[in-house]
Amino acid sequence: MAVNDQDIPILQRLQNEERRAFERACVLIPAQMSVPADSGLITNCVVFDLSANGAKIRINRFFADAPIKQLSLFGFANYDVELAWNHGDFAGLQFSASPEYVAETLAGFLPIRCLEL
Repeated sequence: MAVNDQDIPILQRLQNEERRAFERACVLIPAQMSVPADSGLITNCVVFDLSANGAKIRINRFFADAPIKQLSLFGFANYDVELAWNHGDFAGLQFSASPEYVAETLAGFLPIRCLEL
Protein backbone atom coordinates (compact mmCIF):
# COMPACT_ATOMS: atom_id res chain seq x y z
CA MET A 1 0.00 0.00 0.00
CA ALA A 2 1.47 3.31 -1.06
CA VAL A 3 1.48 6.42 1.09
CA ASN A 4 0.09 9.46 -0.65
CA ASP A 5 0.81 13.12 0.19
CA GLN A 6 -2.34 13.56 2.26
CA ASP A 7 -1.29 10.70 4.60
CA ILE A 8 2.09 12.24 5.51
CA PRO A 9 0.78 14.76 8.11
CA ILE A 10 -1.20 11.99 9.82
CA LEU A 11 1.85 9.70 9.95
CA GLN A 12 4.02 12.53 11.30
CA ARG A 13 1.46 13.31 14.02
CA LEU A 14 1.31 9.65 15.07
CA GLN A 15 5.10 9.45 15.16
CA ASN A 16 5.30 12.61 17.31
CA GLU A 17 2.70 11.25 19.74
CA GLU A 18 4.80 8.10 20.28
CA ARG A 19 7.93 10.08 21.11
CA ARG A 20 8.81 9.99 24.76
CA ALA A 21 10.53 12.68 26.74
CA PHE A 22 13.31 10.28 27.77
CA GLU A 23 14.88 7.37 25.94
CA ARG A 24 14.02 3.97 27.42
CA ALA A 25 16.29 0.95 27.76
CA CYS A 26 15.09 -2.64 27.77
CA VAL A 27 16.31 -4.25 30.97
CA LEU A 28 15.54 -7.21 33.21
CA ILE A 29 16.14 -6.07 36.76
CA PRO A 30 14.82 -7.79 39.88
CA ALA A 31 13.11 -5.26 42.11
CA GLN A 32 10.58 -4.77 44.87
CA MET A 33 7.60 -2.49 44.91
CA SER A 34 5.74 -1.28 47.92
CA VAL A 35 2.47 0.44 48.58
CA PRO A 36 1.89 2.98 51.36
CA ALA A 37 3.91 2.21 54.48
CA ASP A 38 0.87 1.77 56.70
CA SER A 39 -0.27 -1.26 54.67
CA GLY A 40 3.10 -3.02 54.83
CA LEU A 41 2.59 -4.62 51.41
CA ILE A 42 5.84 -5.35 49.59
CA THR A 43 6.29 -7.73 46.67
CA ASN A 44 8.92 -8.75 44.16
CA CYS A 45 8.63 -7.54 40.59
CA VAL A 46 10.71 -7.31 37.44
CA VAL A 47 11.64 -4.08 35.66
CA PHE A 48 11.41 -4.44 31.86
CA ASP A 49 11.96 -0.84 30.65
CA LEU A 50 13.79 1.93 32.45
CA SER A 51 14.31 5.62 31.73
CA ALA A 52 15.20 8.82 33.58
CA ASN A 53 11.56 9.39 34.43
CA GLY A 54 9.99 5.98 34.84
CA ALA A 55 9.88 2.23 34.61
CA LYS A 56 7.72 -0.53 33.20
CA ILE A 57 7.32 -3.41 35.64
CA ARG A 58 5.63 -6.77 35.73
CA ILE A 59 3.60 -7.28 38.86
CA ASN A 60 1.50 -9.89 40.56
CA ARG A 61 -2.18 -9.40 39.67
CA PHE A 62 -2.96 -9.08 43.38
CA PHE A 63 -1.14 -5.74 43.33
CA ALA A 64 -2.51 -4.52 39.97
CA ASP A 65 -4.85 -1.99 41.59
CA ALA A 66 -2.65 -1.10 44.57
CA PRO A 67 -1.32 2.46 44.91
CA ILE A 68 2.37 1.69 44.30
CA LYS A 69 4.57 4.18 46.17
CA GLN A 70 8.17 2.93 45.96
CA LEU A 71 10.33 0.91 43.59
CA SER A 72 13.53 -0.63 44.94
CA LEU A 73 16.06 -1.90 42.42
CA PHE A 74 17.83 -4.67 44.34
CA GLY A 75 21.16 -3.50 45.65
CA PHE A 76 21.09 -0.35 43.58
CA ALA A 77 18.57 2.39 44.31
CA ASN A 78 15.17 3.22 45.79
CA TYR A 79 12.74 5.57 44.08
CA ASP A 80 9.44 7.08 45.16
CA VAL A 81 6.98 6.54 42.32
CA GLU A 82 3.44 7.15 41.14
CA LEU A 83 1.44 4.72 39.08
CA ALA A 84 1.11 6.08 35.53
CA TRP A 85 -0.82 3.15 34.03
CA ASN A 86 -1.48 -0.54 34.46
CA HIS A 87 -2.62 -3.21 32.08
CA GLY A 88 -2.93 -6.78 33.27
CA ASP A 89 0.34 -7.87 34.84
CA PHE A 90 2.24 -4.77 33.72
CA ALA A 91 2.41 -1.27 35.20
CA GLY A 92 4.11 1.98 34.25
CA LEU A 93 5.64 3.95 37.09
CA GLN A 94 6.73 7.58 37.04
CA PHE A 95 9.59 8.57 39.33
CA SER A 96 8.86 11.40 41.77
CA ALA A 97 12.51 12.51 41.70
CA SER A 98 13.76 14.78 38.94
CA PRO A 99 14.99 13.09 35.74
CA GLU A 100 18.41 14.66 36.38
CA TYR A 101 18.67 12.93 39.77
CA VAL A 102 17.48 9.59 38.38
CA ALA A 103 19.88 9.83 35.43
CA GLU A 104 22.73 10.56 37.86
CA THR A 105 21.90 7.53 40.00
CA LEU A 106 21.58 5.29 36.93
CA ALA A 107 24.82 6.49 35.29
CA GLY A 108 27.00 3.52 34.48
CA PHE A 109 23.95 1.28 34.47
CA LEU A 110 21.91 2.57 31.53
CA PRO A 111 23.24 3.34 28.04
CA ILE A 112 24.40 6.93 27.49
CA ARG A 113 21.49 7.53 25.10
CA CYS A 114 19.11 7.07 28.05
CA LEU A 115 20.98 9.52 30.25
CA GLU A 116 21.05 12.45 27.82
CA LEU A 117 18.47 14.97 28.98
